[in-house]
Amino acid sequence: MSKSKQRKLTLKQRKFIKEYIKTGNQTLAAKKSYNVSNDATARSIGSQNLTKLNIQNAVIKAQQKLGITDGFLAKKLKEGLNAKETKFFADKGVVKDSRNCIDYHTRARHLEIAHKLRGDFIDKAEIDTRVSAEDTLKKFVQESVKQTQQMREQRNERTDANK
Repeated sequence: MSKSKQRKLTLKQRKFIKEYIKTGNQTLAAKKSYNVSNDATARSIGSQNLTKLNIQNAVIKAQQKLGITDGFLAKKLKEGLNAKETKFFADKGVVKDSRNCIDYHTRARHLEIAHKLRGDFIDKAEIDTRVSAEDTLKKFVQESVKQTQQMREQRNERTDANK
């Protein structure tokens, strides 16, 4: 859809974008902008809003105005992948030593985000579908084998009866 044909944002959608940029939480943004109190309803509204192209574009535009560009995010992601933390060692409430250490938790979280952005993870629904398809195929093969065995047994019984 071209820019000229893109739907204009409603007042509630503009409020949603403003709150979403502020909080980073689609449920809270929907609660405040759509005057909803139920979490499930707000989550659904927020999710639907974020699938709409005009809202996605407005969110990106708002983020860029705040300096949150692709380059900025890549830089912050890289910083997170190299995160360190300072550990303090105290004795009777007095700091005796401090050391810079690798922050494994932060690095792991940023690594997970990096892999998600690259599309390295399989969606859970995709896994469930594969498992269901495999299970269905196995059951079909097992039933076919049983039917074939039953047919052989019946044929053998008829042959034995004719002798």
